[in-house]
Amino acid sequence: MRSSAWLLLAAATVPFAASLAGGFVYDDHVLAEARGTLATADAGWLDLFADGLWGGLPAAGYYRPVVTSTFRLDAAWSGGQPLAFHLTNLLLHAALVWVAWRVARHLTGGEHLAFGTALLFAVHPVHVEAVAWISGRGDLLGPLFGFAAWLALLSGGWIPSMLPPPPGRRSRARLAAGALLFGAALLSKESAIAFVPMAGLCALVAARAVGTANRRPPPRRAWVALAAMVPVMAICLGLRVHALGGFTGPYPVDPWENPAAGLAPGDRLATAARAFATGLRLLAWPHPLRADYS
Repeated sequence: MRSSAWLLLAAATVPFAASLAGGFVYDDHVLAEARGTLATADAGWLDLFADGLWGGLPAAGYYRPVVTSTFRLDAAWSGGQPLAFHLTNLLLHAALVWVAWRVARHLTGGEHLAFGTALLFAVHPVHVEAVAWISGRGDLLGPLFGFAAWLALLSGGWIPSMLPPPPGRRSRARLAAGALLFGAALLSKESAIAFVPMAGLCALVAARAVGTANRRPPPRRAWVALAAMVPVMAICLGLRVHALGGFTGPYPVDPWENPAAGLAPGDRLATAARAFATGLRLLAWPHPLRADYS
């Protein structure tokens, strides 16, 4: 198992190591270079949770204080050098691969299948959009905390797993850890909310696969765990509304940020379906790739 971990670490870092030579590009100049330095100089930690991702700029209402906090840390220890920001992205990707591997072991029950899945996840070219671009950090932090929350629920016995839960684990502590990690995921990337239905679907599949053995948690325990995520979502929503002055903030959503903004319901559905199809195509054939698909 240790050798597998080292192989995954190499697979997650070596293909993307060239990004360490990169500088600030596009949104990096505002989100990381300028906002990170300003946050270090002028703002307290709690102030970062009272502001949107773009600060006072007239941009769409993104609320990702965990991302801004990591930019502040990078600026603080490196003096604002881009190498620090790129290195953090690379390490976050490695951590994400490791956590995804652990989750895959619970979902598959097999070492080889889980390792193969994590290896593909580690080297998939589509991840260059998040790893090499500093401003793509939300696409690393959101899944990292989301998978970590999922892993906490799986290892604590709250969600059915294809692996037997180790003895002596404090499941209530794991539930609390899962809730906190899920909150961090939501405060890193809004789409992290998808981990709740994903975990629920996998719980149904795993429960049917493992049957009713005594060492498996009953399905209703999984629903209790997932229901515990609802207050977390409510708290994150409250923080968002307080910081932005509304769900999307004071500025209208620009079609540049969201091509479905302002469209009729039918056109919006068609646009969303096309975007989803594009994502599936890039998973199967990751070319061409770009940092921003606006």
